[in-house]
Amino acid sequence: MTWENFEVKTEDFIAHVEINRPRVFNAFNKPTWREYREVLLHLDQSNDVKVIILSGKGANFSSGLDLRDAFKEFVDIGSHKDGRTQERLLLEHVNEFQKCIGTPAEINTPVICLIHGIAYGLAIDIASAVAIRLVTKDAKLGIKEISVGITADIGTLQRLPHIAGNSSLVNQLALTGQEFDYRVAEKLGLVSEVVASKQDGLQTCFKIAREIAQHQTWCISGTKQMLQQMLDGSNTVDQGLKNVAVYSSRNLKPEAFIKLLSNMFGKNKSKL
Repeated sequence: MTWENFEVKTEDFIAHVEINRPRVFNAFNKPTWREYREVLLHLDQSNDVKVIILSGKGANFSSGLDLRDAFKEFVDIGSHKDGRTQERLLLEHVNEFQKCIGTPAEINTPVICLIHGIAYGLAIDIASAVAIRLVTKDAKLGIKEISVGITADIGTLQRLPHIAGNSSLVNQLALTGQEFDYRVAEKLGLVSEVVASKQDGLQTCFKIAREIAQHQTWCISGTKQMLQQMLDGSNTVDQGLKNVAVYSSRNLKPEAFIKLLSNMFGKNKSKL
């Protein structure tokens, strides 16, 4: 299957998704963020995919929102003179936008994101919604929305506080719009690994993906779901324990588990 704004390659249960708009630094216009959701939902439903890797085509991950496209969108909304109509249309726009960019948090397939080159504004929204994040030493990051006169409203301000271990730094970066590098990203807790270059980063991403893909799909999906529920704050520890108990009872087959243990320990079922 081919896509207009993304290049997707799948092999050995790993899908590599590249944002394919390098001429505009992989900025997202409305068709792109809508297609982003379609791509991820399609891969999530595929029996051939256990892990997704996300990166940008060329040197940059994403410069964020395509401001030319945003200008046209706001001109269209502003053409309605009634204030309530403007508010309704903008709310519908933001709600759909949030849902599309938040797709990695919604699906069962874990997404590994390589942050490289420029990663501004919407790029941080995208990264904060995935399961695993790596960053290159040349990356330039920024929660830039406040610098263009808006409050970041697509996920960063909601997800980053759950990810980061330094609330003061989150506030500083979001309120100033200042650019930051891999050192700050690591200090913030945004990323799990720092890599020298995009090439090195992709190699590391694929190494992690292969380690994940060797496991059973239901185990991968369950682990991802349970962690996501806790990150979202939708569950208490007690509710999370109840949810995983139900999930395991529905998916863990005693016969298959016994066979797995038999293979691990070099024993047959009767000797366990």
